[in-house]
Amino acid sequence: MNGGIHVTKDSFHGVIITRTTIMPNQETCLSGEDYCDISFCNVKPEDSRYISAALAAELGHIAKLSPGDTVLALGLGNPDFAADSLGPATVEKLNATRALSKLFPENSADITKVCAVNLDVIGKTGIGVQEMVEMLVNKLNPDLIVVIDAMDVHGLSHIGRTIRISNAGLRQERRVPLNLTAEALGVPVVAIGIPFVTDAATIANDVLQVLLASLCSGSDDERLLFYLTDYDKRMSLIKSVISRSHLKNTVFAPENIGAAVKLCSEIIAQGINAWAGAKTASLDNYCLA
Repeated sequence: MNGGIHVTKDSFHGVIITRTTIMPNQETCLSGEDYCDISFCNVKPEDSRYISAALAAELGHIAKLSPGDTVLALGLGNPDFAADSLGPATVEKLNATRALSKLFPENSADITKVCAVNLDVIGKTGIGVQEMVEMLVNKLNPDLIVVIDAMDVHGLSHIGRTIRISNAGLRQERRVPLNLTAEALGVPVVAIGIPFVTDAATIANDVLQVLLASLCSGSDDERLLFYLTDYDKRMSLIKSVISRSHLKNTVFAPENIGAAVKLCSEIIAQGINAWAGAKTASLDNYCLA
């Protein structure tokens, strides 16, 4: 197929898995990309092993590992700011197995060699994240890079409740530019993120969405109704108003953000540890006790 988008959905013990594949397009020279959203709005914390199992299985589909491969896991974010601490909190829970290949060389051919590194903000280190990653890649020569970072989101229902995986890497244009992609680093890159913050416009837009759902049937002004009920048009209007207000650069996070990040970092770390140590990409094989 030349171009196009293919979407499939699945469920596993209350976990909703949405897979999106962007097909390669020879005419535009765009390569294919895979995305997976793992939503767990209705999963109890005590059943979090099912979320980890789903993550491990989807990583097995998106990122194929061979015995003896080296995986460089990178935690992005600021550990002193709860909403931005997902990366560091996750990486410190990973099984860093690269040293085992040196201690037990006779078994190194079967061990996935995981390196786990926290990349602190440039204000603390004086070294840009892009520079640090490039140095690590040159030194370690990994077969795959996994980047874990918090995300912002357009839609309140996803905050702290959806894991996104992608083999498209991570790009960031605002603030400090970042290009952690296969094209930039010469190594396949998988990005894993959970949204923990959103902006004022998204909150206002989602609130209006709920309000309009109950009011739209009684509106007499069809043109105004059409404008207000179109999500993208309404978002554009709200952003325009907020850009001229004191809320211009304001973001919001849940009040229980610390506990949410702790739980989600454990879920992701368990999923990565299971994936890196497993032989097959079957959900049943990843169900952690």
